Amino acid sequence: MFSVDRDPEAAVLCRSLVGGHVRIHAGDSLAYLKSLAHHPPAGLEFLDLLYLDSFDVDFDDPLPSAIHHLKELLAIAPLVSFETLVVVDDSPSSFIGVPDGDNPVQPIRPPRIGGKGRLIAEYSDQIGAERLFAEYQCGWLRLGRPLRPSPRSRPRSNPAASAGRRPRRTAAPQPPSA
Repeated sequence: MFSVDRDPEAAVLCRSLVGGHVRIHAGDSLAYLKSLAHHPPAGLEFLDLLYLDSFDVDFDDPLPSAIHHLKELLAIAPLVSFETLVVVDDSPSSFIGVPDGDNPVQPIRPPRIGGKGRLIAEYSDQIGAERLFAEYQCGWLRLGRPLRPSPRSRPRSNPAASAGRRPRRTAAPQPPSA
């Protein structure tokens, strides 16, 4: 497990509360995630869980936080696979509506994810990621790269089976000349 906190005192406190299998880094999350993605520890092919909860959100102006969280996703992207669960905290859905007689509110726009996860939600919609939940926290699968089969799991080619195949034509046949 890997974690990063920009506050060195918080990182020291966290290290005192967890075991040796947890690595806690103090510093900038973007630099750390980029470094982790480009120099992963041996045996780390992809992440099982990516939980994004940095950069406090101001719900009156959530865009700076949303931008930061999208940058974090991009920084760690080489380690995010189709099977990585990506979760973003502080991302409640909201909608725009107006009072409407007997109904308290008539929606003008359907609910959409806001807060820290707003831009990741828009990105996930564009690429067809699978949204698993959207409450105060939001979670997706399929935000990363497809898993590639390991070289050991690939079927071996059978030269004997391909020996009897006819060669493929690369151009249309030419009509006989007269």
